[in-house]
Amino acid sequence: MKSFLISLLISTSFATGVHADTDMGRIKFTVAMLADVPILGDTCSVPAEKKAAASAMLYGIIEVHPDFAYIIDEVQAERLARPLTQKQETTYCPVLIRFLDSVLH
Repeated sequence: MKSFLISLLISTSFATGVHADTDMGRIKFTVAMLADVPILGDTCSVPAEKKAAASAMLYGIIEVHPDFAYIIDEVQAERLARPLTQKQETTYCPVLIRFLDSVLH
């Protein structure tokens, strides 16, 4: 699962302008985005229940996959490092949806 998430995020990181120092940094940034951005422009929306699950995951309210457990305390410092442009939104939103679908059931 971890390798799938990492490859998914690496494959889109250049298109979205997300340049983290590590693979887990990319995941950390993505999880933070999921909790804070229910609607990205006019391109699509993250369902409310998945937004709530992502928020709960960030705050440690629900059990987290072991690969994400160690980032819970650190993620606040990296929330929404910079806004997405409209072009980035179009690319990024489907990635967020797939990420949630694969992690939060």
